[in-house]
Amino acid sequence: MKTKIIFSNCIFLLSLLACTNELKEETSSLNTIPIDVINLEEAFPNKTKETVILQNGISFERYNDLIIWGGDMIISEKMFNSFNNPTQTRGGIVNNPDFKWPNGIVYYKFDSAISKTTKEHIQQAMDEWKQSTSKIITFTERTSQKNYIKFINGDGNYSISVFTNSCYSILCKQ
Repeated sequence: MKTKIIFSNCIFLLSLLACTNELKEETSSLNTIPIDVINLEEAFPNKTKETVILQNGISFERYNDLIIWGGDMIISEKMFNSFNNPTQTRGGIVNNPDFKWPNGIVYYKFDSAISKTTKEHIQQAMDEWKQSTSKIITFTERTSQKNYIKFINGDGNYSISVFTNSCYSILCKQ
């Protein structure tokens, strides 16, 4: 009887060890993507940029005369200064009416070089935003509005901040 109990305990321990090894194998296979392979959105990749960290912890990069926030958004000096508010948190949310689309209407325009397929993908994304915000945000093709989004072709991944009395450009890779 004693031999059966010892034998049963040994089998039990071996099965636990086998499960532990399987768990290690499964977990190690999940971590096989090297960090340098992950593609992040970045304005001006492979260019030297100066990092600026505000007292509230929000960080930016400067490249020439441009201010880059979040790695891929080029913002105006006015927007940069709004982040320098001591009450602003690290989250980087700007709750300033000067930086909101009036009445939730986002005006847009497609550059002539944007393909029909890319336009369709962008339209689908805009429809999703409209539906997921219960139509609080709507997209309307620009006629003469001074603030609008312009989808353009280009190298790199970045967008240029709106509400600088100009166009907000978003690069599209086709």
